[in-house]
Amino acid sequence: MSNSGETLGVLWNCMERRFMQAQRDEFSNQASLDYTDFWNVALAGGATKPRPKDVKVAIDHGAKVIGLGAHGDGCGGNPGVEDSALMDMLDAQIRQFHRDFSGLTVYALFSTLQGGTQVWRA
Repeated sequence: MSNSGETLGVLWNCMERRFMQAQRDEFSNQASLDYTDFWNVALAGGATKPRPKDVKVAIDHGAKVIGLGAHGDGCGGNPGVEDSALMDMLDAQIRQFHRDFSGLTVYALFSTLQGGTQVWRA
């Protein structure tokens, strides 16, 4: 699945070991990017938290495909927050992303133990 280096991306997701690799795999597949074609910013809470400067750095260096990831089933970055509230937080981040940047392709990723990783173009 090589794009010959034409397109770069960045995946911003949670560092949670139960879901991080599945989100990397799904983002790579959906965006048609090799693992070497995108940066991965993985922090506790993922895209439910304030955007880290690393994401902007990736965009400044040519990332045009963005993955915004979060998960349910207990997030250490958001202790005690229900899955539905985490989804709302992800949706708010997507809306903010579209306000702040134009011309980017954005994918949302949300993972749960029972549902696996859901990906949609946001």
